Amino acid sequence: MRGLLPRERVLIALSHQETDRVPVDFMATAETWARLKSRLGMTENEEVLRHLGIDLRHPRQPYVGPPLRQHADGSWTDAWGVRRRPVPHENGTYDEIIHHPLAGVKDAGELAAFASASHRAAAATRGAVASQRKNSRRITWLFLPVASQKAAARKDRVAAADEQRCPRQVAREDQR
Repeated sequence: MRGLLPRERVLIALSHQETDRVPVDFMATAETWARLKSRLGMTENEEVLRHLGIDLRHPRQPYVGPPLRQHADGSWTDAWGVRRRPVPHENGTYDEIIHHPLAGVKDAGELAAFASASHRAAAATRGAVASQRKNSRRITWLFLPVASQKAAARKDRVAAADEQRCPRQVAREDQR
């Protein structure tokens, strides 16, 4: 099997087929990113990810919805009801989840209330998020977990959608 592009590797793995290697992901705190870039002599996160052979990217956009709830203990609750608190360590801080609204769910029937609240939250911020997406200068791709049925058809739909949304990004990937 020839060496695959990161996107191909992830799509094939999601369709439960064998790839040239296991897709690799990477996440780190801001302090770890800074130390890693300094150590490698690099300035951009993307440069580091390519150097390390990381396959997945995490698209990040600034939050543009209603103000998030801040608690007296310094914790905060995000738009999905996940409560986090900053935890200091010797090189900085990270956010630790201290409550998740789905933590006590025992069966799929209990998800209806959460889904309803999520749709209301999404509707409340839809205009602001659409505006943010329109103004975004960086195009990234995101893989969502999906059922493994009809993997070949899904791969074709994803490729067609990518060509419509970001033809320059697809062209750059094809050149690699």
